[in-house]
Parts: sequence; structure tokens; C-alpha cells
Amino acid sequence: MNPFKNRDFAVTALAIESLPPEMQDELITEFGLFVTTEISLAILEKIPTETHESFKTLIEEGKEDEAKALAATHIPDFETFLEEETKKAFVKIKEMRASLG
Repeated sequence: MNPFKNRDFAVTALAIESLPPEMQDELITEFGLFVTTEISLAILEKIPTETHESFKTLIEEGKEDEAKALAATHIPDFETFLEEETKKAFVKIKEMRASLG
């Protein structure tokens, strides 16, 4: 569930154009992990408890498509859900950055 469509999108979305490429890459990775974690937690809140272990196992095994399919069976309009949760995660990132000054 990679929240970034491509590197240029990530650089713009995170407003890190002025940083050196190496630092951009590091931040993209870190923020990507944060957003992915936020989305996964939101999914776990929506899917039935008895499917949590299956979902976690699929994620740990790198079976992203299967994990998405499992979640989509329990979350109506799953793609819209993903977009909304991604936006929420980006808001959190912006709030954290603002609080740091």
C-alpha cells in the first residue's frame, strides 16, 4: 500500500524539493512507512477481528495485493477509503512538521 505514486509526487507532496536528493530519499522512505502504518491501522479498525491475523500475515509476507483484496471484501469502496486514509496521514505529517517549527 505504497502511498506514493512516484518519487516526484512524493517530493511535491512532502514539500521537500529544496533538500538534497539523498535526504529526500530518506524522508520519502520514512514518511512512506508512516503512511502505510496509518493505513494498515485504519484497515484493522474496519475489518472483522477474526481476519486481523490473516491480514497481518499477508502484509508481513509482502502479499500486498492479497491483503488489499481481503480488506476490500470488508470495506465498501476500498479505493476511496485508501485515498481518504492517505490524506489523513498526510495531514498528520503536516501537523507534526508544523509543531517542529
